[in-house]
This record gives sequence, structure tokens and C-alpha cells, in this order.
Amino acid sequence: MELSFNNKYSLLQRVSEYLENPTEENLLYSALLLRMSVEAYSYEIFNAWKTEIYSEDYKKWQPPKIIELLSEYEPYINEDKTIIISEEKEVINSTEIFEQKALPIKFIKNTYHKLGKYIHFPHPAEKKELDIEKRAKDLKEIYSKLNEIVSDGSVISTFGQKISFECSECKKTSKLSKSKLLKDLTVKCFNIECNATYDFSCIDDNPQFKLQQEKFECNECNQTTYIDTYKIKNNSQFKCLYCNQNYLIFEGLYIVKERN
Repeated sequence: MELSFNNKYSLLQRVSEYLENPTEENLLYSALLLRMSVEAYSYEIFNAWKTEIYSEDYKKWQPPKIIELLSEYEPYINEDKTIIISEEKEVINSTEIFEQKALPIKFIKNTYHKLGKYIHFPHPAEKKELDIEKRAKDLKEIYSKLNEIVSDGSVISTFGQKISFECSECKKTSKLSKSKLLKDLTVKCFNIECNATYDFSCIDDNPQFKLQQEKFECNECNQTTYIDTYKIKNNSQFKCLYCNQNYLIFEGLYIVKERN
């Protein structure tokens, strides 16, 4: 079988062939192709969802980061699903049934980093010789799990109710999972250069987003104002809106700065 680096099924087929003859060289190739298979799985899911979220930094993300981000958007993305398509509401009259199988994010993180270690030159501190039998057993277990999930016939669905949301701070728009919002009642802007946080509520099916703020009383003029929560960072600075007194935020404390 000709190997295609753009086809995860081809990658796994070649892994199967290598593991039939588990030499040290074949185990190295198996680890490399398995890691590429994890990447292919993660990128395929991201491609299915990328139009739903806003982020310009996704090209820098590794598979664990991609799945972690998508899990924040849709909490059920790491769970197996049975998808039934029917013309009627009754399941009995369903015309199509699909299975969506998913890799748990913990498996993706652990496997991706473990395989990365396997394909790198051994560190001088590692004095043990390669245990071929143990390595082969480990890779076969990873292969079995991946092959089960990405087998032909599996699908990726993006079904679910979405709520369009425009961040009032950066003006970027994202489509948010309603199930996630109702579960957490909070949302963070997916623009990583913004990260503004909001409280979510839904009244009469009308979604409401309120920017999270913290109450602050100025030590100089005793006036009360509010600071956007996402701006409260260690060593950040701000001014009182009434008297222009400068403050420094340090380990959760508001420290008065001397005027210039």
C-alpha cells in the first residue's frame, strides 16, 4: 500500500505492517506515524469546527491544545455519539444511523507527548537499552485505540444549537455552544489577544452577555467604579475614572502609585 501523508487510514495501515515485524527501526517508524495519526485526527476535528470559533493563532497549536480549546467550546466533543437522521420525530422511522467515536483529551495529551519521546534520540541520562518487546506492546495498544476511532465509516458532527456572540471589547464574533453556555453560565472571548469574560443568562430564549467586572473604591476620592475582570492581571495598571489616581495591581492588591 502506498503511503499517503494526507490520509490517516494510510498511516495506520503502514503502522500495522511495521508492527508485524517489530524491529527497532520499525518501532521508530511506527511511533512517528502514530503521532502523525493523532495530528491528523485533531486537525480533522478542528477543520470541522473552525468556522464556528474565532482565533488567528490556531496554526501554532499542537493537537492537545486544539482539542482542549474545542472542548471549552463544545463539552461533548470528546464523547462518543450515535447520530440518527429521520424524517419523523420517532426513532423507529429513522433512515440513517451514524456512529461518532472520539478520543478522550487525556489520551490525546498523554499519547502525543509519549510518542514524541519515542521518536527523539535518547537523552544521555537514559542508560537503559530499548526494550523492544515492551515498546512494541505499548505501540500496539496505541494503534488499536486509534484504529478503532478513525476507522472507515466514522463521522464528525457539529450538530447542536449555536448562539452568535460579539465581544464588546474586541468586536470579534464567535458562535457558541448553547449546551456549554447553559452548563457554565460564563464565556470567554476566543480571541486569545482579548480573553474578555462574560456572565451568560437566557431570559425568554433571549441570550444575554454581561461583561464581568469587579467593584473598586478609590482610596483617594472614595468614589466607586468597576474594573473589567479580564484586565485584572499581575503588574497591570489603571487609573481611577474620577480623580485619575494611578494604581498598580500586584498579587490581587491595588497599590497606589505616586503621581508623576
